[in-house]
Amino acid sequence: AVVSTQSTGVVSYFVQIVLLRIPLKMNFSDEDEFSLTDKQVEELTKHISVDPFDFGISQLVSTQHNQSSRFTSTGGSSSRYDVFKRNSSDVTDGIRPGNSNYSKNFSSSKSVSNNATTSSTTHPDDFLKEDEINYQLHQFIQNTVPPSTSRTNNWSLNKFDSFAKRDPTITTTWSAIPLSRINYALSRFVAVEGSNYKATTMYAIISGLNRVLMDRTANEYNLFKHKMFHQFQRVFDGYLKEKQTSEPTPHLKPDAIEKPHLKNIETIIKNAETPLEILTALVYRTTLTFALRGGTVLSELTTNSFSISEDLATGLIRVRYQEAKSKAQQPGLKNIHTAPRVVEHFDQKDDPTSFSTLYQRYIEHSLPIDPKNPRRLFVHPLKEKRDNIWFGQKPIGRNYFNNLLQPLFQEAGIDSHLTIRSLRSTAVTTLVEAGVDDETIKTRTGHKSQTGLAAYKRPHKKAQTIQTSTILSQPPAVEEQAQNNTNSATTITVPIILLSIVALLGLLILCAQCVILFT
Repeated sequence: AVVSTQSTGVVSYFVQIVLLRIPLKMNFSDEDEFSLTDKQVEELTKHISVDPFDFGISQLVSTQHNQSSRFTSTGGSSSRYDVFKRNSSDVTDGIRPGNSNYSKNFSSSKSVSNNATTSSTTHPDDFLKEDEINYQLHQFIQNTVPPSTSRTNNWSLNKFDSFAKRDPTITTTWSAIPLSRINYALSRFVAVEGSNYKATTMYAIISGLNRVLMDRTANEYNLFKHKMFHQFQRVFDGYLKEKQTSEPTPHLKPDAIEKPHLKNIETIIKNAETPLEILTALVYRTTLTFALRGGTVLSELTTNSFSISEDLATGLIRVRYQEAKSKAQQPGLKNIHTAPRVVEHFDQKDDPTSFSTLYQRYIEHSLPIDPKNPRRLFVHPLKEKRDNIWFGQKPIGRNYFNNLLQPLFQEAGIDSHLTIRSLRSTAVTTLVEAGVDDETIKTRTGHKSQTGLAAYKRPHKKAQTIQTSTILSQPPAVEEQAQNNTNSATTITVPIILLSIVALLGLLILCAQCVILFT
């Protein structure tokens, strides 16, 4: 397991020793050459300065690793069990999912096995097969992380690693940093780079690095909670206090849309005629009707996501929405017995603003649909209409939906900061104010917990403010009511006192008569 400084293809040695447990014949010195047995390999791993698992799958196929680590021997030829340590100044090759370096590192295993006829039991083709298995393992692990989380983590890694390359005191990437160096490295990162970011942005970067660290350490080390990182926690807390004091107040979570504005929007989408207006109306109605989470979910809808039919029993239009995947119900080990969420919705016939009507108008002017080969539902309008076809094939990206709805919000007279996520809040708030119970609301929104649902219960802010102002602006009325209560109490008390006096006098007269009688 000892690789000389001239050797290449370190990854293949990891596969052979740690994963395959294949005995290798390697040169520890010019005079000493022998093969390692399984027992010797086990003994060797006790002298490795990092977790042996870090040499295996976690180092090769973890989706969170942004950089691969090379290793050099640290001792002379006198010891057979030289200790491997990370050479932080030689961290260059990427192992990011989809990176060509990933397959390059694995392909090097064949050249290593051929260069040194070191293994008497392994055929060169076995290494190619092992590469395919490791790549499949890489794909499996990649599937455990939601794409949005993976993108955020990679963004955080890039921010820190680019800083580490410029800073001479931090000579390692985040994926290879020892735990003992995290306090210093992160504190320095916040101190040097903190002025370039807003408080919320820096918090997002640190949160991404924290997710990578927790994935690397099996959730054992949390940057925000573990006592090992107390120094960094104090530095970061002080940084946030200073930044939040000097920065303007950030936008809070968008409130639900006011009822007058909702009526204005209904009037606007009722008169939708152009391709862009129809597309905007359908996006608005789809998000509000099914309480969708936002642009990511909308961009993943396909032509098979919805089915529309007439319900003969009620005469209504029945819409069935089947969710492909959900943030709350991710497929995998935790939800092995959970079926995809299905939402049923009923529309009135010939309602120009209903989902079913807008959907049918949109589909009529789209390219033909093949149920066996579904495509993205929301696509950009064509620059020029082609007969009856108004919409092309280019899918709309997840970030474009916010821009699409802004003109609609402005035309409806909404001057506050609203995003497409506001429609989900509006859907929940509208159902709550209508008296719908929480369990029924969760079937529509897809929430699994009461806490998650409560975050979207945002009563109309303006209505709350008016109600509060009305109560606090009427202190005279409160004093008058108190005076009335005092007068009422006085009116009741006087007769009681008079009756008590009369009763007392009667008792005294009775006692006097008794005395006279006995005497």
